[in-house]
This record gives sequence, C-alpha cells and structure tokens, in this order.
Amino acid sequence: MVERKVALSILLVSGIFLALSLGLPALKFVLEWSRSGTSERMFELIYRWQTVYQAGIEFLIALVGGAGVLWQISSDKEEAENERQRRLNSVRIYLSVTLSDITSFIEKDANFFSSIYEKMHFYKHTSAYSQIFKGGGCKNDIRFDRSVLETLREFTLFADGEALKAIEILIRELQIYESRTQEVKTDLQKDFTYYNLIQNIADSVSLYQRVENLFPYARKDSNIPRYKLDIYDLSIGITHLYKYAEYDDEIKRLLSHAVEKSDKLSLSF
Repeated sequence: MVERKVALSILLVSGIFLALSLGLPALKFVLEWSRSGTSERMFELIYRWQTVYQAGIEFLIALVGGAGVLWQISSDKEEAENERQRRLNSVRIYLSVTLSDITSFIEKDANFFSSIYEKMHFYKHTSAYSQIFKGGGCKNDIRFDRSVLETLREFTLFADGEALKAIEILIRELQIYESRTQEVKTDLQKDFTYYNLIQNIADSVSLYQRVENLFPYARKDSNIPRYKLDIYDLSIGITHLYKYAEYDDEIKRLLSHAVEKSDKLSLSF
C-alpha cells in the first residue's frame, strides 16, 4: 500500500530529525559550557537547548500523527480489499453453474434452429435461400432464467480488471441474444428467411463460445478470463452445435464478423 510506505518514510524522517534535534544542540551545549565554565552560562545553554528540544518534540508529534492517519487509511483499504476478494471468491463458486445453465439453454436453442435448417434443406442448394418459413414452435424457454443475470450482476459488484470486463461483455451479449432470437422462436404468423435463421445460428455459436471461454476462469484453472472470440474456436462451436451448417459460407462470414466485433467490443469496456 502506498499509504504505508509514506507512513514508514515519515517515521524514518522523524527518527532522524529527533536524533539531530536532540544530539546537535546537546553537543553544542557541551562545547560552549566547557569553554565558559560558569554556572550562569550553563543555565542559559540548558534553557536554549530545552527550547529547541520542545519545538522538535512538537514537530515530531505532528509527523507521527500524520503517519498514524496514513497507516489507518492503508489498513482500512486493505480490509476493504480483503472483503471484496472474499465475496468475489464466494460468487465465483457459482459461476461455473451459471455458465453451465447458459450453455444448456443455447444447446436447446441450437436444436430448434438446426431442425429448421435441416427441414428447409438450406445446406443442400442455394435455391433454398429464397424459401420462407413460419416462426414459433420452440419448446425451449424464450428467455434465460433471471437468476443467471442476477448471479452475473452480483459478480460484477466485486470483480475488477479483466474479470469485470469479461462478465460485463457477457451480460451485454446475453441481452442482445435474447432480443434477436425471440421472434423466430415465438412468432407463428411472421415469415422468416434463410438469412434470419443463419443470423440466429451465428449468434448462438458466438455466445456459446464466449461462455465456453470463461469456464477455465470459473473453475479457477486460470486467473485471466478470455473474452475475445477467434475464428478457430467458433469453427469448433459450429461443428458441435450444427453438424449440417459447418460448411455454410454465409454462416462463416457472419462468424468472421463476430470476431471483428469482439475485438472492437473489448476496447469499448
């Protein structure tokens, strides 16, 4: 702590000052008294030495008082930091469970989107791109369980640095994902196209991989969370979630765009 270093420096300076304020006048007193040898001169020198000594003690008390205040400030900061770390570790215990809930939710969504993709034969030929389909029919929950966002928000109260940035980005992406995928999952009357579907597919892959990247931090295998996406990880993600879509060039283009957006997003937080 900076305050403790300053306090120790003040105490060191105070010690040196006390030694000089007592030693030099005393030495001068002895020398002058040895020259004069008279009792009047001796009392005069003692009075002068007491005056200097008293001023030095008062100054020393002020310095020590200042050092004590700085030391207390440092102690309070250290106590607050220890409490923050304790509560952060407490919340971090549940982070793995929360991330698992999110991935399970996304996997269910991926099953729904994949069923449409396969049913419409979008993976077979480009003429299918002009086909339309009705939304709705998703048996998965429309929104993430609110406890997921509550746990993540509680984590941000005690996190800092890279961990705070990673979770804030995740919360933002969760909210965007909910908004973008809701129509296709619920609207039975609206017509949707291939491009509506692959945007949802790309969003689900990006979010899934973002969550997967946080598991090592949540399990305490790493102290630095990953919050940037890369195209290699996204390729693995699409293979895992959408077996028929891994060679779709339009989805690859959207995933490349997601990587670029991830780089820019990491700079804005």
